[in-house]
Amino acid sequence: MYIEVQLPPHKIVAAIRDSGPGIEPENISKIFDRFFRAETGGTGVGLGLHIARTIAHIHRGSIEVESQKGDGTTFCVILPRA
Repeated sequence: MYIEVQLPPHKIVAAIRDSGPGIEPENISKIFDRFFRAETGGTGVGLGLHIARTIAHIHRGSIEVESQKGDGTTFCVILPRA
């Protein structure tokens, strides 16, 4: 896992990267949906990314995702500076 923080004018960008298996291309548009779970096992209910995006939006920010199958995933949390 790799975390990088950038401070361009008027915002903060935190990029979190992993080297895992990536996200299936057909799931990218669904991962922020409430109750979406790509895995059939596990104990999650599919709310984590939905809640994270909601919190970012409340603070006038956003979360972006880039993923390549077999090459990891990057989430960028973008928030305005106070």
